[in-house]
Amino acid sequence: MIDVQEKKDKESQRKARLLVYALAAFYIVTYVCTAVINRLVVVGIPMNSIVGVDISVNSLSGTLAALGGVACLVMTVVDWKRGGNIALGLITLSAVSVTVRVLLEGNLNLLAGTAAFIMYFLSVCLCRYGMRRAEERANKDYLTGLDNRRSLINDLATLTKRGSHFGLLYLDLDNFKYINDTFGHEAGDQVLIEVSERWKEALPSEASIYRVGGDEFIALVPKIENKPADFLTGLAGKMIDEVSTRKFGGQQGDKYITTSIGIVRYPVDSTESEMLVRFADVAMYQAKSSGRNKYVVFDESMSHQITREYEMEAIVREALDKQWFYLVYQPQFSAKEKKLRGFESLLRLRTDSGEFVSPGEFIPIAEKSDLIYAIDEMVIRKATRDFREVFNAEGNTLTLSVNISAKHIVEPDFVETVRRILEEENFPINHFEIEITEYCMVESMEKAVEAMHRLKELGIVLAMDDFGTGYSSMSYLSQMPIDVLKIDKSLVDNIYEDQKENQFVNMIISMGHILGASVVAEGVEDESQLSLIRKADCDYVQGYIWGRPLELDLAMELVEQSRKQ
Repeated sequence: MIDVQEKKDKESQRKARLLVYALAAFYIVTYVCTAVINRLVVVGIPMNSIVGVDISVNSLSGTLAALGGVACLVMTVVDWKRGGNIALGLITLSAVSVTVRVLLEGNLNLLAGTAAFIMYFLSVCLCRYGMRRAEERANKDYLTGLDNRRSLINDLATLTKRGSHFGLLYLDLDNFKYINDTFGHEAGDQVLIEVSERWKEALPSEASIYRVGGDEFIALVPKIENKPADFLTGLAGKMIDEVSTRKFGGQQGDKYITTSIGIVRYPVDSTESEMLVRFADVAMYQAKSSGRNKYVVFDESMSHQITREYEMEAIVREALDKQWFYLVYQPQFSAKEKKLRGFESLLRLRTDSGEFVSPGEFIPIAEKSDLIYAIDEMVIRKATRDFREVFNAEGNTLTLSVNISAKHIVEPDFVETVRRILEEENFPINHFEIEITEYCMVESMEKAVEAMHRLKELGIVLAMDDFGTGYSSMSYLSQMPIDVLKIDKSLVDNIYEDQKENQFVNMIISMGHILGASVVAEGVEDESQLSLIRKADCDYVQGYIWGRPLELDLAMELVEQSRKQ
């Protein structure tokens, strides 16, 4: 996040300034000491004793002068702008002082001192040049050549300090991962380069554009106080047209892409750079959720969303720390015989004050803040620990199912993390099922499929959750090692009222069977739905008709009952 990076940069700059000033003071002290010692030489004091050791005054003077020069070099390295300027000023002062003495005293031996200061001067200049080039590289995006997030932070700090009005456009390419997954990352990189060039040309000369993430950009437009009210929205429309109305070439074929944009204004929407970027991000996601390929201007009502997100993130962090999360287990039954198949683990959150927080509210925040990784691992460990004795019992045929974040499954260490937890909890791998949503296919098809094959190799059962609500997995379903398809509740709700819905559910069931997968209908609540599900030859049922989510002790009772049947 920008706010964290900005705080780190400010703290580093503060420490650098303190060190530069300390070194400047050290230089001045050494300069004064050198001048005094040189004066002693003039008045005829050839030796000086320090702690009983005789040291040549000239040697001591030269040593102090050298230390002062080193201090100048260090100042330049620590802070090449402020420290370098101080160092050059001090070295120039010293060089002038020595030159004046050479002219007044006629002592040509002092020319060596002048030469030394010239060497220091050149060294400092070289250091300043090298540090300047290093900072320029640190502020540039390696792929597009645009300024990066670090540079944006600096420019925002400068503009907010001046108090000048400016606008921010947060641009995010829609479904860019599809290009990477379909055509490869090299093609994706070429698209980013072409997009950045077109946007740079479309912006006014005084504006700047920064690449702040994989496919995320921010345009900074200064001096908008005298612009028309629709200036920023007009510019956003132009930026959208620059990509949506053109095709991007390449050896793999033409590629079409769109973008979503969030717009904020300083100081109208906020006077803090951190909040401006956050608000622009929220507006951009509003554009995405409302259909993509459009812009949204931030308004005050969206700030309540930000406030709630901050509050919810704090609740989730505290819930992990104080163990407010708990699990309930919803049973699954065979559709024809009502025989227990197993349980799906469902995460719940109840604060210490007794307030229940909906998963629909805390899960998106957990994913956005990366807390979802810790939550997923906690759920896997807790669920397997609860059921390991039952599932290790002789003759067990039940399956324990756990939902995993689409964001988590594409992480490089995810499969190894699952394997390690199951091993540590002594849970039978072939009775463990991971539910994956279609959304992870949209996020990164290639990585998701690779992870699924590795999980399958371990012996883990794989289920596609909420199937039928997305679109990406339809054409790729045959590539996935899926054991179970779960029909989303929204499709089951109207199955007996809507003929099209009924036919669609039948099609999904048939598709699952063709692929060799079992099919689970979620959200079955009444006999009419159950009758149609059975008629369509669905394998399993999950819903209130036969089983609501249960606390662990009630789930154990259900296991015992199923054994007696």
